[in-house]
Amino acid sequence: MARIDTVKGWIGADASSQRTDRLLSRSGDAVYLERLRKEVEHTKQYIKQADIAISSLKQADRQDSASEKRRVVALYDSYARVPFVPDKDEVIGSATASTALRNSVEDYSEAIATLSESKVDPEELTLLMDDYRDIVHHTSRTNEKGLSKLKEMDSKLAELEQEVSLVNRARTQLKSRLKDADQMSSLLSLHLKRVLTKYLAVQNWEEKVVMDSPALKSTIRLIMLMIDDLLTAPQDSWVEIVPTSITAQLVKILVFKSIVISREDSTPSIYYLRIRNFGIQV
Repeated sequence: MARIDTVKGWIGADASSQRTDRLLSRSGDAVYLERLRKEVEHTKQYIKQADIAISSLKQADRQDSASEKRRVVALYDSYARVPFVPDKDEVIGSATASTALRNSVEDYSEAIATLSESKVDPEELTLLMDDYRDIVHHTSRTNEKGLSKLKEMDSKLAELEQEVSLVNRARTQLKSRLKDADQMSSLLSLHLKRVLTKYLAVQNWEEKVVMDSPALKSTIRLIMLMIDDLLTAPQDSWVEIVPTSITAQLVKILVFKSIVISREDSTPSIYYLRIRNFGIQV
């Protein structure tokens, strides 16, 4: 019986002394087995001591902060002890390594025997290996192309993100300018109402007419709508306006001051007007 078989037989055997004696008598290597048994017992004792120490440390961790000094002393005592260091010539590791090596040799031997029994043609194996290499090469090239496309898509995505950032920035600026324009429009509208109120007051005084508040508001709203139509009309286009007694007088003043241009076919019953641009391009 080989030495490794003897070790395996002893380890897998019962703990009874009768079984051990039979192994010793058959192996003829009592010194080796006795040494192995002592090392196993020594390792078991070390494991027991380690378990006790671990249990003590866990129990110390569960105690309150009042025993912190005891815990520090215990840790210092534990760290001061020399840990278990196996001998360089210990037989447990050698026996384990020998068993693992023998199992590997047996596995490879079975694989070689299987290949030998299959009677595979070496040329066919060579062709198969070439095919596998071609597949691997093709797969690698495909992966490289895929990675290249991914990088290209990442680059385009970065450009799109920059464009989106610019659009968002422009949108923010536009909102700010629209807000400013709304404020300016409200201010101009308020100023225009004041001017129209003064104008109507002068007109009523000259004509000796007293206009109540609802009529005044209605007239101001009508005039502002007319002015808004003139201001928002496309350039070089004419706005058709049906005048009233009050708006007709205002239109005459605006035409006289060259603020508004009246088309030649305008009549007292209908005006075709547009704002003079004064060379300003909008």
